Amino acid sequence: MFDLLKLLFLISCGVCLVNAGCRQQESHECESICRKELNGKLTCELRGAVILPKESPFITSQATIERIRPVIHFADKKIRNEQILPDFIKINWKYYDDQCDAAIATIHAIDAYAKHCSHFIIGPSCEYTVSAISRIVKYFYNDGLNIITAAAFSFDFSEPKQTCSDQYHMLQRVGMVSFEQIANFMGKIMKKFKWKNSVFLYERDGYYDIGGTDTCRLMMSAVAKEFREENLKYSPYELIPTDNTTEARKEDLKREVGTKNGSK
Repeated sequence: MFDLLKLLFLISCGVCLVNAGCRQQESHECESICRKELNGKLTCELRGAVILPKESPFITSQATIERIRPVIHFADKKIRNEQILPDFIKINWKYYDDQCDAAIATIHAIDAYAKHCSHFIIGPSCEYTVSAISRIVKYFYNDGLNIITAAAFSFDFSEPKQTCSDQYHMLQRVGMVSFEQIANFMGKIMKKFKWKNSVFLYERDGYYDIGGTDTCRLMMSAVAKEFREENLKYSPYELIPTDNTTEARKEDLKREVGTKNGSK
């Protein structure tokens, strides 16, 4: 995290002059990290927005505001201890609860831009919220607003992001793995053992705590894309969460694997 903030500081300070140029407009005064007050004093502030869900009985997520806040505090402390940033630069964090909802996340992203004048966004953690705000932030400010997330697992987020015509132009993915990589691994396993057919048994919202709504469905979409491209056969079957008994799963396996695909 602290290395990430160091990178963000260098980008924001303009060490590498890059003009994203997705929407030409007048620069906001608050875009600059440092500004001179009327008394001649220089005030410097790096502003970051954190858009994540809060913990609640209805939302289970591996990345919530409550879990991430201590990590950010630790990063702040390490930045100061190692003098990664000069002492006169204050780091200001603003937290937004997106409730793992794309519409709410979009409103918060606009607030982070228009009200907080954030230099970058950390989050979101849910796939649909990442998609929603990543499409619009390239039009914030003159050079766009960077989004840094450990999520964005779906294969769409792996597409090129070099130009403004790329829909996720300002998205920075810092996670260790993506659905595309997992799908590629599964394809290699199939070829390694010369397996000709497979059955996908999945719950649509399985692993909700990883990527929110439709996490497993999006994962299966990535696998299906990989298998089609590699001419590997597959049969998808969506499990019903409300019928999650051992006997029900046995019947699912008998029917989908044994009866329908046992001879393939």
